[in-house]
Amino acid sequence: MKKLAPLTRAIHAAAVAIFLGGLVIAGTGTASATTASPSLSCGSKGCGDPVATGCNVGAYVILAETFMGGAVNMWWSPSCGVNWVQYDVPNDNYSWDFHADITGSSGETADVFTVLPGWEWTDVVLSPGPAKMCITAYPYPSGAVAPRSQCWTQAS
Repeated sequence: MKKLAPLTRAIHAAAVAIFLGGLVIAGTGTASATTASPSLSCGSKGCGDPVATGCNVGAYVILAETFMGGAVNMWWSPSCGVNWVQYDVPNDNYSWDFHADITGSSGETADVFTVLPGWEWTDVVLSPGPAKMCITAYPYPSGAVAPRSQCWTQAS
């Protein structure tokens, strides 16, 4: 993994603290249909950052998995009717480019690419029904080994 400059690490840590500070963790469960928040502007690539939209407030994990030593969580916001994926990128002394993505039941997708260890998350997607999350790890530099990938679908 690439080394982070002290300022970059501090900014990254602050962003994670702000994100996690607005979340209410209530365990895993299933989501129910809800109308999206009127402040959301959704397109074919998601509806925006969970914190910027306010959808992180009152949200909870509905699907928790692991991938290559990192935690993978699918979040549900009952107030906004959206899901997103949060991945704890492991610091495993290997070089990987990680791609986390989510597909909502509405067909929208959102994703995030990162090489930095620590928490990263996708934008939110409308999903009144079950959503699907995937994580793919691409070796860095490219071609060192085959990519690894895994997907999970929320129970209905």
